[in-house]
Amino acid sequence: MVLIWIAVKLLRQDASGEGREVRHGTTLWEAIWVIIVADIIMSLDNVLAVAAAAHGDLALVIFGIGLSIPVVVLGAGFLATLMNRFQWIVWLGGGILVGWRRDGSRG
Repeated sequence: MVLIWIAVKLLRQDASGEGREVRHGTTLWEAIWVIIVADIIMSLDNVLAVAAAAHGDLALVIFGIGLSIPVVVLGAGFLATLMNRFQWIVWLGGGILVGWRRDGSRG
């Protein structure tokens, strides 16, 4: 639900054509706090998605969460390995983010 709220705010911001100053962490501890909160929100979103797909079946919820955790961990490890081996992936991702921001569509 929080992710939907963020998406709606971003879409409304794009539709109005005016940008806002985004608050960012000014210290290491603020940045760590932002990462922790984002991780909790994304984890909660994952759990809610699995629970919704299970349609109330507790066994499916447990199976879905048990399956999704290794998929996320292994996927992140695989992506980290690729980024270490092929540095151009990091540059490509950074270029996409910078181009997305300069385009004005996000930010």
